[in-house]
Amino acid sequence: MGDDTRRHQLNRAAALVHQFTAGGGPADLDEAIGIGRALVDAVTEPDLRAVVLNNLGHALRMRARVGRSRADLRDAVDALRAATAGAPASGLVRARMFGNLGHALTELGEQTRRAAYLDEAVGAFRAAADSVGAGEPGYQQGMYELATAHRSRFMRGGDIGELDSAVDALRAAADVDTDGPVGSASVLNALGSILRLRFEQAGRTADLDDAVAAHRGAVQCEPVDECDRALSRSNLAGVLWIRSEVTGPAEDLDEAIDQLRRAVGGLPPEHGRRVEVLADLGNALQQRYARSSVPADIEDAIATLTEAAALPSEEQERRALAADLSNALTSRYRMLARGATGGAGHAAALTDLGHALTELFHRTGELTYLDQALRAYWGALEDLPPDRPSRGLGMANLVAARRLRFDATGDQRDLVAAVALGRHALAGFPPGHPARAAVLISAGEAVLSLAMRSPDPAVLDEATAILRESVEAGGVAGRTGLAAALMTRYERAARRETLEEALEQLRSAAAEASGPIERPPTLNNLCGALLNRYGWTSATEDLDAAVEAGREAVELSPERHSQRPGFQSSLAGALRLRFARTGRRADLDEAVALYQAAADALPRRHPATVMVLYNLGGTLAARFEQTGRRADLDRAIDLGRRAVDESAGDDPRRAMYLSELGNGLRTRFDRTGDPDDLDRALQAGRAAVAAATADQPGYPAYVSGLALSLREQFLRTRDEAFIDEAVDRLRAAVDRAPAGDPRRPDLLSGLAVSLLTRTDLDAAVRSARDAVAAVLADDPRRAAFLANLAIALRARATATGAAADRDEARRRFEEAARTPTASPLIRVQCGRSWAELAGDGGRWDEVRIASRLTLDLLPRLVSWDLPRADQEHHLARLDGAARQAAAAALARDEVEAAATLLEEGRAVLLGRVLRTDAELSRAHPDLAEELDDARRALLAGPEPVG
Repeated sequence: MGDDTRRHQLNRAAALVHQFTAGGGPADLDEAIGIGRALVDAVTEPDLRAVVLNNLGHALRMRARVGRSRADLRDAVDALRAATAGAPASGLVRARMFGNLGHALTELGEQTRRAAYLDEAVGAFRAAADSVGAGEPGYQQGMYELATAHRSRFMRGGDIGELDSAVDALRAAADVDTDGPVGSASVLNALGSILRLRFEQAGRTADLDDAVAAHRGAVQCEPVDECDRALSRSNLAGVLWIRSEVTGPAEDLDEAIDQLRRAVGGLPPEHGRRVEVLADLGNALQQRYARSSVPADIEDAIATLTEAAALPSEEQERRALAADLSNALTSRYRMLARGATGGAGHAAALTDLGHALTELFHRTGELTYLDQALRAYWGALEDLPPDRPSRGLGMANLVAARRLRFDATGDQRDLVAAVALGRHALAGFPPGHPARAAVLISAGEAVLSLAMRSPDPAVLDEATAILRESVEAGGVAGRTGLAAALMTRYERAARRETLEEALEQLRSAAAEASGPIERPPTLNNLCGALLNRYGWTSATEDLDAAVEAGREAVELSPERHSQRPGFQSSLAGALRLRFARTGRRADLDEAVALYQAAADALPRRHPATVMVLYNLGGTLAARFEQTGRRADLDRAIDLGRRAVDESAGDDPRRAMYLSELGNGLRTRFDRTGDPDDLDRALQAGRAAVAAATADQPGYPAYVSGLALSLREQFLRTRDEAFIDEAVDRLRAAVDRAPAGDPRRPDLLSGLAVSLLTRTDLDAAVRSARDAVAAVLADDPRRAAFLANLAIALRARATATGAAADRDEARRRFEEAARTPTASPLIRVQCGRSWAELAGDGGRWDEVRIASRLTLDLLPRLVSWDLPRADQEHHLARLDGAARQAAAAALARDEVEAAATLLEEGRAVLLGRVLRTDAELSRAHPDLAEELDDARRALLAGPEPVG
């Protein structure tokens, strides 16, 4: 290898390492290391070989960090040891080589917990510092790194002499003024930190004074980044605060607070240390309040800690903030109540404390704060005489907190207590009493919570009456509460006028609501009502508005807010419906993620958990229908079974859970043929219908699910009693659903399928035709209804020879196959049937078009992200699609086109057999990632319009 080649390779390796640090991939380091190893074997000149070994060691150390490979780190140490052995006698190059060795030894010592590596690291850093003179480039950095090594050795062994050595090194570094990579501010901050640590170990106040001076010097350094200066101020505040506690001067604490205020002002909202600095400021203000009792300090402390609590933080930090804020709130309560043993002033202080603790519970989810709030509200109530109007507000606070505790824990005792308190309050404050208005909303919402879990209609009537009265008293909460009661009534008896009244109340409430307390629940309820109206109107405007309202509710709610899981569930439901309308896969995947997040956030025994699990299962089942992924179906069944097992026998939603479980089991029977699944599906379907009443919104769906299971059981056993029962149940349900009922088309289409199975061909065609006529052209169900109509027409044509039926069947299959929002499976099946009927009639142009559409859909149906077994299942069901297309081409004497079509079908198979994705990932991971992104974008489907 010639000199020019070696130089070129050396530069190439250095460029690759630089490229990696600038955002490149691991492959850059791999190539750089490969070049370095080759150069080590090729280079014999001592100086150049030392440079090659240094660069190789540096690259190996970086790769060890990325891959957490101890073997790479050991190789790095070996290479760097060899490099320093051939290093120049002095100068910056020698300093950098020993510095690199010191860093590698420090990291290896920390990983292996072996003191010998740390000892060797200290020696390496000392050699680096000795390689240059004081004030020369590299000296300050060498002394800084030497101090860091001594500190690491102290942390490992506890020898305070290591801190002495670290202080000496940093003092030497601080005495020189260079423009090196470390900088004077960093050196002074490090010196202050080591001096503070030595004070904490030895208690020498001189160290504390020197630490203050060092951090003050860091603040005054120029030029420096404003964020760095802010952190220097935070460091200075820390040692000033400690000195104020040790030696007592109030001036130190005052300056510490001033420095922390200025530090907060210098950090942007998104800075990672902002939470920490805010917390320090809040606690320093609390400390000063404890000394001076100045009210402004405790108010500032609460405001500062509240701001910190609202920012993202780690779990441990979040809990510490909650404890600090709780202490500040308690101090404020004591301040307000000081000197009072009872009466309105003391009650007001307790009420404020209760409100603050309740808000803290909302932010953290910690039940302790809600329990403290309940005690504060009880205390406030005991201080108020019975005839005071403010007593009504005290009762309302207590009822709301007790109901909130039920929402958080699912403990029925809390709900019973909330209802009893609310009823007692209303009885004590008759209409016209000035305290009654404050109680109406909290009492009405408590009774409504009970009504949602009770089959007794009188409880719902009571809640509706209370909340209607609260609207007359005014306020967003009253309108939202009344709308919730109306929606509960709508769920039990699907009357359009009830839904419209709820929507009217919610729109008025949303227009009035503002702030993070009122607005999110109002928007969430509006989302649910709009989804229900979409079921009547099929208007995309309602659907998009529901998604928009639901998304805003989620975005406005804090991460750990107690109501956030409910908001996530509502948004997920809206996205799932929009997927059904548009076929956009991204909406379905987001819905799964949102339901999963809600389920993860709720306690296992929370009353809402069952409903969330049910919805998650239903959404996974919908994704199975779209993709054929067996794992989604199995998990949907498991979740459905859990929802049934954990729901009470009198739960009004139990029928819904049973029906969904039956649907999942029947679908899996279709996939596997396991008769046990079908038997259990039939059992669940019968139980669902028995548990529901005919006027419930979901009743027709329960009947349809049961009918499908009965049909499958007939096909398996040939016992006509099953198919007769299916037809009878569906006819009765159709008769109960008037024209315009959004549930009627599903019933008609299901009836058509059962009639066709019983070979009542004319009745089957009529029912299927009525189902198609009952939905709009863009209804997501239309493709399935068209397919059922086409199947019925084809069966009648086969039985009677009617050419008109066969021709209409062909056209209906074509219309379904061309529906872009239908699932790929329905489109492919209809495309093949369209091609078959077109071929029977000699319409070879249509056969070619239908076959082309089918082949284009095959890769999407046998999607790249499906497990292998699921892909094979789909391919087995669609065997011959390519041969059908080729036959159409041959009928037109298009031999070359026929061969191309066969190859395309073969390519779909080979693409699944060869595992090309895995091979591409191994050879070119970046290209594989780009390919995955492109596939996901294609699978996501088009963006919704409007």
